[in-house]
Amino acid sequence: MDFELNFVKYYDAALENKKFLLIYFLLVGVLTLSIVSIDNVSHPVMEVIIFILTIILGVFSILYYILHDSELHKVAFVIIICFGLITAFLTPIAIVPDETEHMVRSELTSSGVLIPEPQFVNNTFSGFNTIKSAVDLTNDQGNTVFTSNIDNVKIDHTKTIYSSAFMQNPFFGYLAQAIGILLAKLLDLNVIWMLWLGRIANLILYAFLISRAVKKSPVLKIPLIAMACMPLAIFQAASFSIDVMINGLAFIIIGYFLFMLKSEDNSINLKDLGIFSLLVLLCGLCKVPYLALIFLIFIIPKNKFKTPFYYNIIAFLIVAILGVLWTKFYATPNYIFSYRADYFIANNVSMQGQINYLSNHLLSTIVTYANSFNFIYYMFAGLYSFSMVEFSYESQLLTLFGLLFMGAIIFLYPNKLEISTKSRIGVLIVALMIFIGTFTIQLLTWTSVGKLYDVSLQPRYFIPLFALLPFVFGLNNNTSEDEKINKFIMIMVMVLLSGFSILTVCRFY
Repeated sequence: MDFELNFVKYYDAALENKKFLLIYFLLVGVLTLSIVSIDNVSHPVMEVIIFILTIILGVFSILYYILHDSELHKVAFVIIICFGLITAFLTPIAIVPDETEHMVRSELTSSGVLIPEPQFVNNTFSGFNTIKSAVDLTNDQGNTVFTSNIDNVKIDHTKTIYSSAFMQNPFFGYLAQAIGILLAKLLDLNVIWMLWLGRIANLILYAFLISRAVKKSPVLKIPLIAMACMPLAIFQAASFSIDVMINGLAFIIIGYFLFMLKSEDNSINLKDLGIFSLLVLLCGLCKVPYLALIFLIFIIPKNKFKTPFYYNIIAFLIVAILGVLWTKFYATPNYIFSYRADYFIANNVSMQGQINYLSNHLLSTIVTYANSFNFIYYMFAGLYSFSMVEFSYESQLLTLFGLLFMGAIIFLYPNKLEISTKSRIGVLIVALMIFIGTFTIQLLTWTSVGKLYDVSLQPRYFIPLFALLPFVFGLNNNTSEDEKINKFIMIMVMVLLSGFSILTVCRFY
């Protein structure tokens, strides 16, 4: 009876909003025509299946939003799960950046190894003990379930050495993926299910974290959902990457910040401050530049806090000190335990050498940091092309739609939050600290000494920062939220995710 009643509600909602659904169909159709190639048309079975599935899930998500627009945290969860599942199954094995190493670290965690133990042969680092099936998956990089030779093979638990497992990362960033792998082991499934269940478990974690962020934030909920559901964000979420923990925690931090900023005077207690600080610390342990989010507590007016101001200073110092200690005594020393050690030697990568070069070439250093902002264009463009800084011809229209959509969200989304210029500048400074911090780390730890023009940045590093941009650059502060505007935004979210799913199947199948 409940199912029948719900079906009637969805049917009625579809009839009442047929114009919006028609817009969704038309836009997805246009994107599909811009993406497909002659090869796709010649062998259209997989493409047609995914197109139909995408349309079904897109329509369901739109109708779910229409029927649950007062519970946006549930809407966010549903959208991420629906399109994330498509991505988790469609994305070829280990093509997500660094997924091979994240996969091995997740397998180690599933075996109860929270801190990987480096193995040595003749006093030379050789790698980490994992199972053969994990290594087999890494060797199958780029294959799909249809081209893989190991997808129908049972999991092989034979101990094998793999060269890297991201030892420098904290174990809690791999718990979700480990649960997925452990489930595949316990059920004695085929090897491919290690990949799929690990990705799905990580996806569920991301959906949960984003739903909590949306629920916590009293304002800008729709922009939070839009930024958290960008194609690249879902692409990363449906993988083994620790970026799920980084992005999810960062979004919650932003939601918590908006909650505190909007709170009543003398209402923020020590518990709120402690939770916020702990979230920043956990996020920063996964990616050091995000420790800068702790500065957000100084943007919140003092009269919002029930606690004395020096508590904020204490919280800042605790987070900063623990972050520095973690980086100095754990993350940095263990960074060398990977295949990257050979890369560093071959390419003259040296942190101390680069620091010395920068200090002796101050003008070049200034120019390098000034030029870093040229990357912002590629950062936006790469959000629709599998985490690369360049985008291919078949994704150009998808990228154009996405950039216009994001620009509208950032500059024109109406909100009822009165934001002072001081607060906007403060948040912008925090975002720039994260951007410059990430750039600096890449310059010091990945770039050949003296080759300052060759810094490697990827858009995925900055996904949470997009959630701050409507706060900083939003110009439409005098208009109340409009139901039609929100509906159009949610439709565009579904259009872009649908287009990205179709791009994936057309590119790899």
